[in-house]
Amino acid sequence: MPAHPLRAHGMKLGRSERSPKPKINVRDFIDIEKAKSSWPVAEEASVDYSTLVSSWPMFLNDQLGDCTCAGAAHAVQLFHAMAGEQFTVADSDVERMYEQSGYVPGKPETDQGWTLAAAADYLRTVGLQGKPDIEAEAEVSVDDEDAEQVALELFGCLYEGMECPESALQQAQEGKPWSVVKGSPIDGGHCVIRPKATLRKGALHITWGTAIPATEEFDKEYFDEYMVFVPKDWESKLPEQILQLGIVDFSKLAALVDGFQA
Repeated sequence: MPAHPLRAHGMKLGRSERSPKPKINVRDFIDIEKAKSSWPVAEEASVDYSTLVSSWPMFLNDQLGDCTCAGAAHAVQLFHAMAGEQFTVADSDVERMYEQSGYVPGKPETDQGWTLAAAADYLRTVGLQGKPDIEAEAEVSVDDEDAEQVALELFGCLYEGMECPESALQQAQEGKPWSVVKGSPIDGGHCVIRPKATLRKGALHITWGTAIPATEEFDKEYFDEYMVFVPKDWESKLPEQILQLGIVDFSKLAALVDGFQA
């Protein structure tokens, strides 16, 4: 299969299984309806944070089934870029994270992938560079388009799990957008982030060191797991005009996190 010159030749998957739903849903602490009336979330509403990051490293996902860790690292890159902060994630940070899945460098039989939930827990408790990167992770229901849009606007990206068809790997290799190819078999589970969405018009996904647009039909067919990360100290980094709208109840979120950790 010929490869597009701008695409890496090696592409691994690595979502070992779909995670249980997070204990918190975004609607538990975000007033989605108020957000809709404040920014109106309309048919053509679009947000794009992908341009804030100059490059999206592979983070070893051409060699290892560490897509959950690579996606988490891309999300952390984006949080810092949104806050105007310099932050560099190294392959060694991502590999160290992936070792928590049971992976042992030099032993390929231990490269068994991981879950989105486990990767999120690592970001919340340990962090890529020795301190927690996020306050919490929360479910965004895959059929709740308004919540998807609002969560992405507030926190930069969605962290997504999918059942990846063989056609998607070929389309990525050839530099083509993801679209549904009827009858293409599922190759395995995969994890990506979404830093851009145009409501009901498809999205842009970051994986394998690049950005891949997808049709709405593709997203609905293959993605079965969305969550959003609330970065550390995000209340102090959101614009004051957003805070004044009262869309996000950070006190309630803190109570919810304390409740499930007790």
